[in-house]
Amino acid sequence: MNIGRTAGNRGEAAAEGWGMLNEQDERRLVEQAEADLEREFPQVPAERVRKVVGRLWGEFRSARVRDFIPVLVSREARAQLRREMTAAPEPRPALPYETAGA
Repeated sequence: MNIGRTAGNRGEAAAEGWGMLNEQDERRLVEQAEADLEREFPQVPAERVRKVVGRLWGEFRSARVRDFIPVLVSREARAQLRREMTAAPEPRPALPYETAGA
């Protein structure tokens, strides 16, 4: 790896698989992260996953450096979905003695 790259070497850097993401690549990576999260959280409605990812991605719309946005969106979305899962436990069925007086 050549640490001393300059702006003139961006084409070479992109050819090596790193460098500035274009809009299409960023969109593809965010969509892949969304699909991964839908598989990781099957109990969360897909629409909710899409909403969380979309909101987080929107927060980065004015970012000048975009290379890490898909990773940041994925990490924060995963953390938020985990928080939501632990904050809202699934309702349990009422036990017979809890409904006897109702």
